[in-house]
Order: sequence, then C-alpha cells, then structure tokens
Amino acid sequence: MLGSHRDHEVQTARLTQDLEQLRSEHPKVSSSPDPIAILNAMCICVRAERVKTAIKTEMIMYVKKTDEQLRPESSRTGDIPVDYRDYSQVEKALPVFVVSSKAFQVLSGDQQDDKIAIHGFLSIEDTEVPALQQHCSSLTFRARALTVKRTLIQSDLALPSIIEWTGHGATREALTPQEMESLRAACNPHYDNL
Repeated sequence: MLGSHRDHEVQTARLTQDLEQLRSEHPKVSSSPDPIAILNAMCICVRAERVKTAIKTEMIMYVKKTDEQLRPESSRTGDIPVDYRDYSQVEKALPVFVVSSKAFQVLSGDQQDDKIAIHGFLSIEDTEVPALQQHCSSLTFRARALTVKRTLIQSDLALPSIIEWTGHGATREALTPQEMESLRAACNPHYDNL
C-alpha cells in the first residue's frame, strides 16, 4: 500500500511537470486554471498545426505539378529542373485556417445550448473564425480601393462639366477661357488613370 502511494506521488509530480512544460510551450493557453481545458486547447492547437502543414504540403505539390504541366516542352527535356517559383515562399505565404464554427457560435453568444462544443477553446480567436473573416475582408480591399478611386476620379471629371453647365445660367457668370483651360489641365491626368 505504501508503494502505491509513493507511485501516485511520483505520477502526480511527473504530470505537474509535464503540464508546466506544456504551459511554457503554449503560452497562449496557459492562462486557464483548468488543466483539462489546457490539455484540450493544446490538443486543438497541435491538431490544427498538423492539418495546416498537411494542407500546405499537398497544395505545394499540386502547384509544382501544375507548373510542370504548364512548362514549355523544350525546358522539360533538360536534365536540371527549373523552378518558376520559390515554393518555400509560396508555402509560407499560403493562408490556411482550421476553424470551429460551432465553438465560434457558442463563444460569440449565438448559441447557448452546447457548452461541450467549446471545451478546449479558451477564446473566440482560438476558433480562427475572426482571422478567416479578416483575411476574406483583406482579399477585396484592393478592388474596393480601386472602385472608390475610380468613383472619385469620375466625380472630379464631372465637376468641370457641372460648373461649365451652371456657369451659363442666370445665377453664375460663365468661366473665362483661362479658367476653363486650367480645369481641363487639372482633369487630363485623371483621364490617363482610367
């Protein structure tokens, strides 16, 4: 009986040490006082990283295969393969998200009845849904910026026409030829950008 108590103390000490090591390796999940939640969160992190690595590896293999198929026949016959891209950089830049929509819904307050779904998710960011939303929003940023710029340019181009049109009315004097020329000169660079 005494031996089993000593074994229990040794196992407890070893588990405590292992838990502290895991906490130091995963600082973002170490804030929770619940060791089961910490272990679940760490398992989720490790699984997500492995899935991301596997997806990136598979995608890079597909990109290489596609590049090889699109390579001209003359360069395929050479002994030294020519890489058109730096595949390690492509892999680093490839965004992959492993999300939990169920945990996101529970943590954001949209669903209250399934608390088991969030066991291991310590914050809403751990679900990776906010990161995915931000990434999707950033994909359209350039197109939205170009649309706004085009609209502003078109407004700038319409303004001299409106001024000229209203200038001939009874309420305003007509623009002088020098004023019209300066408006045209200001608008000409905008025509080139369209």
